[in-house]
Amino acid sequence: MTLSDLTVDSVDNIFYPPFSPDTRHYAASCGDGESFSVQLASLNPEAQIHVNDSMSGTGAASISLDGLTSENDVVIELTSAGYSEKYYIHCITSEFPLVEITTKTEDVDDGVMIISPNSGDKGYLLILDNNGVALFRRVIDGTVTDFKRHSDGRYSYALRGALGMNSGNGITP
Repeated sequence: MTLSDLTVDSVDNIFYPPFSPDTRHYAASCGDGESFSVQLASLNPEAQIHVNDSMSGTGAASISLDGLTSENDVVIELTSAGYSEKYYIHCITSEFPLVEITTKTEDVDDGVMIISPNSGDKGYLLILDNNGVALFRRVIDGTVTDFKRHSDGRYSYALRGALGMNSGNGITP
């Protein structure tokens, strides 16, 4: 059960990585609250297409969404004859830091990258896949450092304030 086409049209036209039927996670500029549209088709013309748990078509669909923030995801689910497959569009804004994967080889495992870049007065807590898609993202006012996962599964980061380092903050992605 796979998509044969996935196209996103938005104000900033950010969409990556390029569509491939085998890729399940994408980033798109749909987090500014502006309207954006998604056109998609399944290899199976009988597949029901649900977008964010709403039936959107059979075999193909074209939908418009608006009002999403940078912490929203669009979930596309294809179902047919008891089988299902999900694809995800993770919304980002035009101000989101671009992380470019310069070299990708088959020697890299399917793990994630945990980073905390800063831009201006904002810090970003990011958990990225190997295509640079933010599977988890949170924007923090201030400068963040040392975003990491602990052995018990919890995550923390340090927030640098005007008076130096504040204590670590726990989050759950």
